Amino acid sequence: MVINIVIILTSCTTSILSQKRRDEEKTHVGFRHSTDVIVASIPKSDTTWLKALTFFVVNRQHFYPLENHPLLTSNPHELGPFLEFIFQDDYVQDKHSYLSNMTQPRTFGTHIPFSSLCKSIKESNCKIIYICRNPFDTFVSAWIFSLKHKPESLHEVTIEEALEKYCKGIIAFGPTWDHMLGYWKESIVAPNKVLFLKYEELKENSNFYVKRVTEFLDSPFVEEEESNGVIENIVKLCSFENMKNLEVNKSGTFDRNFEKKILISDCDFSCYVKKHPWVVQTKTFSKNIHQTFSQNILIWTSILMI
Repeated sequence: MVINIVIILTSCTTSILSQKRRDEEKTHVGFRHSTDVIVASIPKSDTTWLKALTFFVVNRQHFYPLENHPLLTSNPHELGPFLEFIFQDDYVQDKHSYLSNMTQPRTFGTHIPFSSLCKSIKESNCKIIYICRNPFDTFVSAWIFSLKHKPESLHEVTIEEALEKYCKGIIAFGPTWDHMLGYWKESIVAPNKVLFLKYEELKENSNFYVKRVTEFLDSPFVEEEESNGVIENIVKLCSFENMKNLEVNKSGTFDRNFEKKILISDCDFSCYVKKHPWVVQTKTFSKNIHQTFSQNILIWTSILMI
């Protein structure tokens, strides 16, 4: 996400988007199923958690009781692959078969801005659930994540250098504020198409928002499910503490050699400051972030309450 890494990621993102559109035009691979669900977010907004919750919710009739649930043996990103990575190579027919053979309802993930989503997603009846998180937290989490996956040939980027790029919007998948606003505006225009969630609220009241997700997906919990503790079981199985302690998430790699144990991690600004108190002393961190978002202060206040 930062300096040298962002150049590589941005280039890859552009290439992936172009290839994806070409693939879809050639094979008519689209998202025509009304049951398709796409979890969208800026990187490091706790996409993994929401993807696990979403997969559980839409498949709860197929995998209950919990003893044999796929989330116990597979990483959430394996069960809900990223659109960017599905279409990243030239094996078009293989991708066509892969998508066609996925068990419905299908769950996907993406970091692609709404404006760059392919036509079949925008025009179909598939649903999009977007999660945003306090920019302080997403920045710190993404910076630490990028350092852990930094090629040895690249120098280690300081938090000040990374912040400068972040505030200028020079990051993978585009400026944070544009990314959030794109999905937020669409959730206002098409509330039945896009559900906009805030990580902090989901964390504070998980049961309520899990119910909200089921209602948005037109599959609300019935009274029997609620009385049998299904909501509580979903929240418990998908919790950060439970997910990180599952053997499937403790080792191994996923997709582009990302370590699974790093994908199931939680690092926010307050956590980082406790370990590195000097960050707040620079004042640059807070000043730059707030200056960046001040141009849309009324919108950001209503969205993030910061």
